[in-house]
Amino acid sequence: MKKERKSHKHIKFQKLIREGIIELGATQTGAGVYQYTLQTALGELLITMHDSDLVHPSTIYSVYTRFKDVERASIRLSCNPFSGKWNFHYFVKDNDPEEIAKEILFEITHLEGYRSDKVPVT
Repeated sequence: MKKERKSHKHIKFQKLIREGIIELGATQTGAGVYQYTLQTALGELLITMHDSDLVHPSTIYSVYTRFKDVERASIRLSCNPFSGKWNFHYFVKDNDPEEIAKEILFEITHLEGYRSDKVPVT
């Protein structure tokens, strides 16, 4: 049986995202589809990354997020107006995991009204 090989780029990417959102104040949920929750100016943001991306690396870096208060978030942000989903997907090829993680964390950090003292140092 062939052993699955984990993608070092995906491991690094997920580690950077995890560290960044925790620095912003995210806490682990402990159950359900979403692994983390983060309080923002647009309400609670649920955040997850799929471990399957580590075992069966795709060609995409992904972070899946969803606002609990869909109406509030969709008025000010281009998220799904029905589900509150605000996902991030970037092609792996020719993309550095650090640069993509910084871009995603920048987007989360700069939600309207988010406290600037929580901006992660990069």
